[in-house]
Amino acid sequence: GNDIFCWIAASTGSAVGDLSRIPVRASPPTPTPAPDSSGPTLSELAASPDPVYYPSQCGSTNLRVSLKVEDPSGVREVTLFYRYVAEKTGSWHTRTMSLSGDTYAATVNVGEEANREVKGDGRVEYYIVAVDGKGNQSRTQTRSVTLQYCRQ
Repeated sequence: GNDIFCWIAASTGSAVGDLSRIPVRASPPTPTPAPDSSGPTLSELAASPDPVYYPSQCGSTNLRVSLKVEDPSGVREVTLFYRYVAEKTGSWHTRTMSLSGDTYAATVNVGEEANREVKGDGRVEYYIVAVDGKGNQSRTQTRSVTLQYCRQ
């Protein structure tokens, strides 16, 4: 038939009436949490300065890229991918990002690298891939900062 179940929480004390007619059942099972099948949550992606300079000291040659990464299964790895694009396009480089507080960050000295790969003004393109404790991945969109060639 149509059984109706009711769970009662009681404190110590005395009950009044005939309780023998109330069926006693085990409490409902604790729901199993859904398996973690999605990648980490990525937020607050930032890069500075913009522009960044190469090959010499017209301005800052150090590009710092950072973002927040959160995941219930923990964060296994966060990797920065970047390349230089000017008169020609350089190959993708990778840099493992380090956790500082609640933010992952990496600093790239573009001075020497960009000078070997490209000439002229352009941009540094970058994106980040984060992997959680279960192997699920998330990726940011590709963004860029201005790459300024130092003419001296």
